[in-house]
Amino acid sequence: LEFYNCTKFGGYPSFCQSGVSFGDGFQFVFQISSDEKAGFNVIDGGSLMFAKNPQSGAWSLYYDFD
Repeated sequence: LEFYNCTKFGGYPSFCQSGVSFGDGFQFVFQISSDEKAGFNVIDGGSLMFAKNPQSGAWSLYYDFD
């Protein structure tokens, strides 16, 4: 199984670590990943994932790295 670490909107997040949940009612919205060309690094080449609960309006942030 290959891991594609990229910035993306919608769909499914690309987790480095398994077994991650944003919590009940939260839906993945977007992911911002490390980008060497842009000079942006999230803790050892990782990603920031954002999810929103449409019922409460609350946001959840998860950071993921090797």
